[in-house]
Amino acid sequence: GLPNALDTLPDAARLLRELRSPDSTEPLTERETEVLRLLAQGLSNKEIAARLVIGERTVKTHVSNVLAKINVSSRTQAALYAIRIGLVPVPA
Repeated sequence: GLPNALDTLPDAARLLRELRSPDSTEPLTERETEVLRLLAQGLSNKEIAARLVIGERTVKTHVSNVLAKINVSSRTQAALYAIRIGLVPVPA
């Protein structure tokens, strides 16, 4: 698959800059980027919480912030956005 862009710091910084949507000046945080990546891989909030060792309510907050920042209204749209920007590979 594609290399994980969060593996190297310069790539992560570049990725975070690229995660701005046209209608937003606020980039996603590293944690929000990770939540978006896991969401786009089809994980539930409960699964994301377990993977990141954070509470499910915290995941919900991150998901809400991500949706607002990238200006979409659903997890599906967020997942498509993540694929479009290369955060996750296109499903086979």
